[in-house]
Amino acid sequence: DEVVVFGGLVTMNGKARGAFKAFGGQIVLGGSVDGPVEINAETATVNGTVGSDATIAANSLTIGSNAAFLKNIRYWTGSGQADFGSALKAGKESAIFDATLKRTAESKAYDTAKWTSTGIVMLFSVYSLLSSAFLLILFLLLGRMAFKHAGDELQQAPWRSLLIGFLYFAVTPVLVLL
Repeated sequence: DEVVVFGGLVTMNGKARGAFKAFGGQIVLGGSVDGPVEINAETATVNGTVGSDATIAANSLTIGSNAAFLKNIRYWTGSGQADFGSALKAGKESAIFDATLKRTAESKAYDTAKWTSTGIVMLFSVYSLLSSAFLLILFLLLGRMAFKHAGDELQQAPWRSLLIGFLYFAVTPVLVLL
């Protein structure tokens, strides 16, 4: 099982049996994760147990007193080296500062925002098209005689129909503004 979370504030206080991937502004890992961990955030706080390898890229990284890293960790922080204290259960050499993760953090945040906004625009477009098609079909089915009557009226009194149409399009926006 894999947990993948995107958000402004992500807090995980439970137990994840598989991988845990979190991308966001502020991420708090207070629970335990058995699988690999990947965190990309502006600020990250780890105060839980990570049972497998971890990759953390955050501008600000806080390691809590209950944090435990059982395997290797690759990390990047905006302030440089981080103090893991007694959280490294596999030894001090298991924490590796990796400057290349800075680009990963920046590009993942950009990619997430880009794809999220693209998805929202696509959903809105599909919704608009389906709504328009539904309304068009509804009008055609329910208004067959109304359209025929409108066509007959247009042939009999074209100038009157043109005046009513012009007044509708000229007066309606004025009324809306009032």
